[in-house]
Amino acid sequence: MNLELVAKQLYGLKPTEFTAARDDYASEARRAGDRTLADDIKSLRKPSIGAWLANQLVRERPSDIEALIRLGAELRQAQDRLDGDKIRRLSGERHANVAVLLREAQALARRAHQSISSSAMEDLEGTLDAALAEQEAAEVLREGRLTNALHYSGLGLADIAPDKAASGRGRPEAASTSKEKSLRAAADRAQHEFERANAEARAARDAVATADAKLKQRKANAELADRRAKDAQEKAREAKRRAELARRPN
Repeated sequence: MNLELVAKQLYGLKPTEFTAARDDYASEARRAGDRTLADDIKSLRKPSIGAWLANQLVRERPSDIEALIRLGAELRQAQDRLDGDKIRRLSGERHANVAVLLREAQALARRAHQSISSSAMEDLEGTLDAALAEQEAAEVLREGRLTNALHYSGLGLADIAPDKAASGRGRPEAASTSKEKSLRAAADRAQHEFERANAEARAARDAVATADAKLKQRKANAELADRRAKDAQEKAREAKRRAELARRPN
């Protein structure tokens, strides 16, 4: 028995089963004479319902979670490049993917006979959004050992608290607060403003490009007309010269 295996087992259980199972594992480690392991197991925290839902998705729908994480990486790259078209396309995929995962989480909860509240679903959605927005949050979600929901404020993971017991290293956890929600709302507004401004900038660039193309075409047409005029002038001169030669007496 080791901490990794115990944590993997515990965070797959329903929250109502967690504490008793944790204490049993800790007692087993203590009876085996491993007091350090027993203390580490005892320090593992029971997950909230929202965190449990996220952990279950990692276990039961790993491919969907990985797809969400990849989508988040693509979206961040598009934002860095100010690629308005790609941002709009990926944002649509983002909402669709999160909606699918939320429905899958509800189905998993029903099969486990675990009741879930609207606040738990909000916590799960916040966790998925954080994993989309920030690579560190994605890595934490991927472990499947959350004890609280993750929330991204637009400035990084909010209220980061280390939890070394479950993984042997610090892991960010976040609790939902009114300040966090305010920051998240501000971040969402800023994102919407960015997308709108970027779309307007792209439209302006397209208009400039169109005008530039028309100007280049007009210049090309003017140059062609100028060459034709010069050719016509030269032909007129040649015709005049030949006419003069024809009028001269032999």
